[in-house]
Amino acid sequence: MKFKPKMIGLALLGSSSLFLLGCSHLSEDYKAPDLELPSVPEGVKQSISSTSWWASFGDPVLNGWEQEALAHNWDLVKAYARMEEARAGLASTQSLITPRVDVVGGLSGSRYKVGTNTSVDELNRLTRSASVGLALNWELDVWGRVKQLNEGAKARWSSSELMQDATALSISGLVADTYFQWRTLQSKLAITRDAVEQLKKITDLERRRWKAGLGTELSYSQSLAELDSVESKLPLLVEAVGRAELALQVLAGRPPRDIEQALPKKTAAIKVPATPKVLDTQLLLRRPDVAAAEWALKAAYADVNVSRLERYPRLNLSILGGLLASSSAAIAGVPLWLDTGLNAAAPLFDGGLNASKVDASLARRDYAKAQYHQAVLQAYRDLQEAVLAQTSSDRYVLMVEKELASRERALQLTQKSRDAGRSSQYEVLAEQLKVLQAKLTLSDAKQAQWLSRSHFFKAIGGNL
Repeated sequence: MKFKPKMIGLALLGSSSLFLLGCSHLSEDYKAPDLELPSVPEGVKQSISSTSWWASFGDPVLNGWEQEALAHNWDLVKAYARMEEARAGLASTQSLITPRVDVVGGLSGSRYKVGTNTSVDELNRLTRSASVGLALNWELDVWGRVKQLNEGAKARWSSSELMQDATALSISGLVADTYFQWRTLQSKLAITRDAVEQLKKITDLERRRWKAGLGTELSYSQSLAELDSVESKLPLLVEAVGRAELALQVLAGRPPRDIEQALPKKTAAIKVPATPKVLDTQLLLRRPDVAAAEWALKAAYADVNVSRLERYPRLNLSILGGLLASSSAAIAGVPLWLDTGLNAAAPLFDGGLNASKVDASLARRDYAKAQYHQAVLQAYRDLQEAVLAQTSSDRYVLMVEKELASRERALQLTQKSRDAGRSSQYEVLAEQLKVLQAKLTLSDAKQAQWLSRSHFFKAIGGNL
């Protein structure tokens, strides 16, 4: 067959016309659901900062842990692998837009037998032939099925990318919470050790007073009992500090050979960042897990469109051409050959298969919509809980600080009364234990204050 470029041009022109005549209304556009978020008071505006949210605590040690975790945490590595898988899926779907070109070739041999309508010279002669060429196949996206496949793949890739960000936000929050716990346990351990040293001095003094006849065995026994009670808490605190250190190192993705190394104890004062009490709730929609849920819903919309468009005919343009060589006398030289075709296939009867696919895709879309609503509701709940925790923890810290100041003043007065002979050493000891308990309570209160800020930043998806 003689090569005719006009045939290809006519075929492409016809395919373009069919594409333009495609019915765009066959696909349903995505509609963002009504989330019923509360209205924002007049004048409330927040801007988003690119600064890492944990930097607002002003602790370089915390910053170092965060950077190490975001660089080496294994959950993030897995999330990145899932994102790359989604990106590869998008690339494979995008390949459907363009024609597919294959290299084709073949070798053959044939022998004619007596009795066929051939010349005498061709009888019983072995004829060899070889061909090489290109095969082009292209599905014409008349109804938009391939377009919807690509829209779904893009949405899934965006969702997986945002889920990686959500994993990073979760990891950074866990690092901050674990670090605050570690700092609190270190503080409580130091306070308890100081109290043990003071009680040892008091117990030794009471023992010497008793032996010298200036005190009583009762005072000595009371001091010794309190010393044993406070000292018995040290092993559990040491274990708790070790567990927190281990958790930090695992979150940072450190290999097992490095975990046994002791962590540096040098730390900085932790600031309490100021956060607004009234927030533009639209910021919740940029939280990675919420945004990922919306992209998953968009992908579900595209999947519904794809399943519905499966009912319509698929048009496929094919062009096959190349060079042919043969030992037959009927073929001279190395001729060109070309075959073109436009094929269509439409489902006629499938026993309800396509209808079931449409129903399944609609159910998945309803599920994705419910997940999106649930993600928004959870984000709003996280925000409200964080705001409540901020208010209560701030008040709690002030109250405990006030109590500690009163306890320390009472201890000073009791000690003066003891020196003047109006109070017993046991009364001084009781006041010291009350001061110890107030210090431990203050450590817990400050941890709650730090956690309330950390949870606030996690609730809104990062910095303001």
